[in-house]
Amino acid sequence: MEGVNFARGYSVEQAMEDLFHSSSDSDGSDADDDGTETQIEENDDICLNEIEVEENYTSDEERETQDTIIVSRSRNIDWSTKEPTVRRLPSRNIQRFVSSIPTTVVVNSATDCFKQFFTDEMIDIIIRYTNQRGNELKMSGKLLDWRNIDRRELISFLGLLIMYGVQKGRGKPIEEFWDCEYGIPLFRATMSRVRFQAILRSLRFDDCNTRLERKERTGNKAEPIQELFDLFVVQCKTSFIPSSNITVDEHLCVYRGRCSFKVYIPSKPGKYGIKIWCAVDCENGYLVNLQIYTGKSCDGREVNQGKRVVTDLVKHLAQSGRNITTDNFFTSFDLGQELLKMNLTLVGTLRSSRKEIPNEMLPSKTREENTTKFACSGKTLLVSYVPKKNKAVILLSTQHQLFSVPVENNLKRKPEVVLFYNSTKSGVDTLDQVSRHYSVKKGTKRWPLAIFYDLVDLAALNAYRLFCVGLEKTERRLFLMKLAKEMAKPQVEHRVGLPQARNTAIVSSIKMCGFGDILEKKHPEPTPNNQMRKRGRCFICPRSKDTKYSSICKRCNIFVCKEHSETLTTCKNCEDESRINSDGGD
Repeated sequence: MEGVNFARGYSVEQAMEDLFHSSSDSDGSDADDDGTETQIEENDDICLNEIEVEENYTSDEERETQDTIIVSRSRNIDWSTKEPTVRRLPSRNIQRFVSSIPTTVVVNSATDCFKQFFTDEMIDIIIRYTNQRGNELKMSGKLLDWRNIDRRELISFLGLLIMYGVQKGRGKPIEEFWDCEYGIPLFRATMSRVRFQAILRSLRFDDCNTRLERKERTGNKAEPIQELFDLFVVQCKTSFIPSSNITVDEHLCVYRGRCSFKVYIPSKPGKYGIKIWCAVDCENGYLVNLQIYTGKSCDGREVNQGKRVVTDLVKHLAQSGRNITTDNFFTSFDLGQELLKMNLTLVGTLRSSRKEIPNEMLPSKTREENTTKFACSGKTLLVSYVPKKNKAVILLSTQHQLFSVPVENNLKRKPEVVLFYNSTKSGVDTLDQVSRHYSVKKGTKRWPLAIFYDLVDLAALNAYRLFCVGLEKTERRLFLMKLAKEMAKPQVEHRVGLPQARNTAIVSSIKMCGFGDILEKKHPEPTPNNQMRKRGRCFICPRSKDTKYSSICKRCNIFVCKEHSETLTTCKNCEDESRINSDGGD
């Protein structure tokens, strides 16, 4: 009937009452003439049927909604098991980034790539504090033949460290590398073994005299290496544009000595060491960012440490649309929401003890192998996959939305989220394996030196990535050997002009390294080994100081130590001789 509208919830009794009331008020003769009464009855039947169908539909929808909602164990997250309708893929699922070198970074050689991470500012810091420590040892009598190191010599020292790692020298006697028969020519051509060990002994990265004061002021246990470490981090973040997927995980700097924040990780090959949080580009294995873990603070145990670490490491990538892959230590529902605010997505495994997981997604004896359960809450997808009986792998993703299980080449029916996680989870593990293969690390009792060795390994690895992307692809071993040779060449050029370069062993080592052009320019006159100066006890020092030297007074051919040769123009014997001659003349 016209003019009557039935709203939702309008009862059948009210409709019938209004219907009969309106028909009784109308004129009966008019109804008989045009058949309006009969028409009203037909419309009435139709309207009543519509009301009944609408009420049934509403109750079914509510019942279906209740059946598809599962609640987390914390009772604050509702997960829907109904697949959402996706009309358009979000931008985070279609953005792709090609790894490249920024226009501000110019690399023309292997040395340029390495200096991008060990800058001149970092080199100057090492030189300043190494010379300070070397002079202190000299004043105390522990290192008498110390002379200040310069930038050229320190770079060559780092080049020898890299060659030491290429030759896998850990565990070998250091003297073996300078041996004329079994050694490496680059070591003999660059510097003496005594000088190498003196630099290694004096190597420092901060002022020891102000260290305790700085620790008390900042509360940072890593103060002995923190300044150098921070500069290295800045270079890692600004020297390369990473690809679409970043992995965040822990890296272990192996060390078994005394350290207040040393950790034990049984899953790592070294097991004991200093933990470093790392963010790594999955595609290239490039180290994007890192952070030292210094243990518990004075305030006690840190809450939500995984969330804090991930947000700190990827903060500079905010608003880029990249994906972050983490393991079950870091992944949480709150972390996923926090990264979405930064326009970043998260894919990672979840611990079964997390309160945001519903009981229906946990392992169960009734679930069959290779089956998957899906649930979603807003932009977050939860996946529970059963790889074998009584086991379940639970993953959380803010990148994926569909409940999809690929069919092709997927015999175990793994969902798309699991396949994506498997392809992006091993960034930091690959970094550990590759950096450990040609490591410069030596046995040491000083943990700052252990971290320094680790930084050299990571810098060489990042330099290799820059070299492959910016110049040419080559094997890592060949790159490291080329890098060590380029870093040592300026020191070899300087050494050729010194008297010790006349030694036939040094000259032959320079030729074997491929530096023959340097010899042709300088033309040193080699001195046979049997005519080399002998070593003897200093003529002025007391006999109790039984140390032999090779410095000789040019006038009387008597051995003089370096200290007295610098302070005296002539030795004691020459002074006595000149005094006698002067007396005789009078």
